[in-house]
Amino acid sequence: METQAQQLFMTRLLVIGAAGLAALLAYLFTPFVGELAKRVGAVDRPSHRKIHERIIPRWGGVAIVVALLGAVCFAWWVASLLGVSLVSTPAAKRAFFGVLLGTFMVAVAGALDDIYDLSPALQIAGQGIAATAALFLGVRIEFISNPFAADGSVLFLGDLGAFITVFWIIGITKAVDLIDGMDGLAAGIAAIAAATIALMAVSAHQPQVALIAAALAGGAIGFLRHNFNPAKIFMGTVGAYVLGFVLATSSIIGVLKIPVLIAMVVPILALGVPIFDTSFAIVRRARERRPIFAADKGHLHHRLLNRGLSQRQTVLVLYGVTVVLCAVALAIFHYTVG
Repeated sequence: METQAQQLFMTRLLVIGAAGLAALLAYLFTPFVGELAKRVGAVDRPSHRKIHERIIPRWGGVAIVVALLGAVCFAWWVASLLGVSLVSTPAAKRAFFGVLLGTFMVAVAGALDDIYDLSPALQIAGQGIAATAALFLGVRIEFISNPFAADGSVLFLGDLGAFITVFWIIGITKAVDLIDGMDGLAAGIAAIAAATIALMAVSAHQPQVALIAAALAGGAIGFLRHNFNPAKIFMGTVGAYVLGFVLATSSIIGVLKIPVLIAMVVPILALGVPIFDTSFAIVRRARERRPIFAADKGHLHHRLLNRGLSQRQTVLVLYGVTVVLCAVALAIFHYTVG
């Protein structure tokens, strides 16, 4: 019992330490990434549908990637020195590295888009390849809770699970990309959602999930110091893709592995703002008979701006909505699982 308590204590310290290290790395590395972005042409220029009025470097997401992977690898190394186990089974270990491999792959796809403005088809292809790589390493939605069963049984998805997994990963990744239209918005919302997933993972004794989610939250917070209004740098597609991909995959190997009715509800609530905003955007564009990936100014943050709110006020309002949704998700999770 004492050994288990010590293991749990050390695991929580590693998770907290990873978040802090990721925040520090992202904060320190972001200015260097900004200069690199200017040299390679990864910059965001003003246009009729954008809010900023000057050229701003992209690629801030590269700093988040470096912070995330650096903090996770360092924590893993420290855990091995201390004899702390972060994964319980070989399958869990493969899935853990599947998330990291997919994160690197989607970051490359996003970085290329920031330079070359890839077509929507190529963007989806890049996300799909990264999602498929993670899928083959065990990042998979294997079952869903049966809402019609009184005994809490589950429905195993079989081959359909692969399709649902890839669809979920691409959907969340694209959702975060779509809300990245205002200084600090995507980074702040992702940080709140990632922290929520980390707390759930700690409670569910899933240290590998808690580690990844906490490092993502820390990296986003460290970057936010440079990205909050007025932003000195944007995260770019690379940042939005990484945030969305890690949120999607960590929820799959985390809360979605728990066979309870609310398993699907919890991540949907935690990621509520990007999911709902993207859903409304798809419906809106379909009704107007426009391509669903066509950019417009009908997102939630645009509508709040049109009502007279400033950029900072709009971002803070959406932060508040995210906090409320995540608080509800945590309450449901702890009531049902805890």
